[in-house]
Amino acid sequence: MKTILALIFTLIFQVFPKNLTAQFYFDSQPPDTIYHPFDKGIQLIEIDYLSFFTEVDFFYSTRSQAPSFDNRPIGNEYIFRDTTGKIVKSFNSYMNQDSLNTKFKVVPFEGTTKTQKDEHEEMPFYERQIEIWPIRNKNKLIFNFRITEYNDTDTSFTNHLKKGLIDLNGNIILPIIYDNIYCYRDWMVVQKDNQWGLMNYAGETLIPLVNDSYNNGYSDYTKVIYFLKDTVFSYAYITGSKKKVILNDITYAMSEDLGILIVKKDSLFGVFNVFMNKMVVPCVYDIVSFVSFPSEEERVAIHVGMNKKHGAMSIEGKTLIPCIYDRIGLWDHYKTPGFIKVELNGKASELKIGNL
Repeated sequence: MKTILALIFTLIFQVFPKNLTAQFYFDSQPPDTIYHPFDKGIQLIEIDYLSFFTEVDFFYSTRSQAPSFDNRPIGNEYIFRDTTGKIVKSFNSYMNQDSLNTKFKVVPFEGTTKTQKDEHEEMPFYERQIEIWPIRNKNKLIFNFRITEYNDTDTSFTNHLKKGLIDLNGNIILPIIYDNIYCYRDWMVVQKDNQWGLMNYAGETLIPLVNDSYNNGYSDYTKVIYFLKDTVFSYAYITGSKKKVILNDITYAMSEDLGILIVKKDSLFGVFNVFMNKMVVPCVYDIVSFVSFPSEEERVAIHVGMNKKHGAMSIEGKTLIPCIYDRIGLWDHYKTPGFIKVELNGKASELKIGNL
């Protein structure tokens, strides 16, 4: 009987691939170990769990059954050694300093990155992202838990998970005290004690961490990042000029990446221009919206309406069409460039509006 059972199990493991379960897949194809170049006498050795699991997810994305990974790592391990081979610091590692020194003692300084990919395969999307935004590859997230300790199903871990940031030499940019850190090219959106703010990579605070939420900070090419407190717009940060704008008394706003906020006050609407740091249209209109007019250079303008009359203003607050018309041809791209159709007292005509 024992012989028969042994033969059955042998056949099972021969028929089914090792990566049928998470543990088999992990054992058969371990994560890459990346040996970064020495810089200022320090070398970063990175155990790249994140790329490994990205590839695993991609591999199983078109398959009916994916393995269940318990305690998936929250980040990579970062180990730093000097030119003598001594491990000088480590982050997120499950091993102590003595074990690390023993493990990497025989590893040559000219180590190369192991790869699990065929060299002729197209570069994965996440790697292309790293090339496009190199700042994200020059700073590494560190945690208050070892990557093997953390369990995202255990609230005692998730509620106490904190993050920090280091550079490629292991210097701490942000201590491990933050709930969230989102890295972009020149700035970081950070959260601490459920409050949001903005910092740069020198560790300087650009927007104080006193805000309940933020928006428009989802791209390296975002022109303006807005912060809100108690549903009120509190700050704006202009990424190009690196200027902070304090937004007072803006209790309701529709934000635009152009740096324009439609403001509501006492049931009437106006416009605040973040780049000019002032109200360019007072809150006296029943209708305010953004439109494009046919012009020599098509640009966004502001449609205003009051007492069933309509007009248009530039985003700098200049009157383009006085607010006296019964109708104006909004979004009318097919008319003569530089002109727009209006209607007054039942009579239609075209007005030249010039460059907006």
